Amino acid sequence: MENSSFQYAGFWRRAIAHLLDGLIVMTPFFIFLIIFGFSQVIGFEAKQGIVFQLSGFLIGITWYVAFISSRWQATPGKRIMDVYVGRQQDASRLGIGRTLARWAVYNIYILPIMILGLTMYSSLGQQPPVSPTDQARMQELIMKQTVQHQTLTPDEQNFITKTMLDNQMFIVKQQTDLTDEQAAQYRAIQEKNMNHQPLTEDEKQLNQAVTAKMLHKTMWMQIPNILCFIYLVTNALMIGCSKEKAGIHDRICGTRAFRGRTL
Repeated sequence: MENSSFQYAGFWRRAIAHLLDGLIVMTPFFIFLIIFGFSQVIGFEAKQGIVFQLSGFLIGITWYVAFISSRWQATPGKRIMDVYVGRQQDASRLGIGRTLARWAVYNIYILPIMILGLTMYSSLGQQPPVSPTDQARMQELIMKQTVQHQTLTPDEQNFITKTMLDNQMFIVKQQTDLTDEQAAQYRAIQEKNMNHQPLTEDEKQLNQAVTAKMLHKTMWMQIPNILCFIYLVTNALMIGCSKEKAGIHDRICGTRAFRGRTL
């Protein structure tokens, strides 16, 4: 039900508020990366990766529900942009249940991404990836060669090649059904490619077959991202073009984003 006594917050005002909230929430994460190093975080083991992702998920829910259901009726980003969330009929404060439902509907696109992420981290337990120490060493050597323009020793060059192949083969085994023999052959093919050596016809066929399988798997993994994009664009159009500036989550949960309130 539309109430002419209220002013609705438009798309850009809400988008900027969302961006500000993201910056506020992500700042501690970037500080964490700076302190502990990107390579250490990227080299997380399976259990660490799952805990890290679930922790971020819970922090996001707590942040949103705590602020939206509070007296502010707004997250810090929304408050800066003079946006507050209330019931559709009278702009009154939301309860925790409705606030949680609004968050869940708005962020439903996160679910398939989370499932993919958890699946990826779970698969790490099937075969240990390259250790964080080796990853950091490889990055140092690459920086030494490409940025500092220093010549690497044969042992250093071999270490980079081996570590890159270990990374590549780990991904290949997760995305294909190669036997151990085929995996060994494919690794030998990649070593030849890195050393610019010619391939036999059988090696070319195996290389093309593995590449096609990985491409097919990658395309299927993009479907959730495409659906997320469609959902976000549809929601943005509804907020930007409808009279009440209401997105999918607003209409389902009976809420609206208002502006111009003095708290």
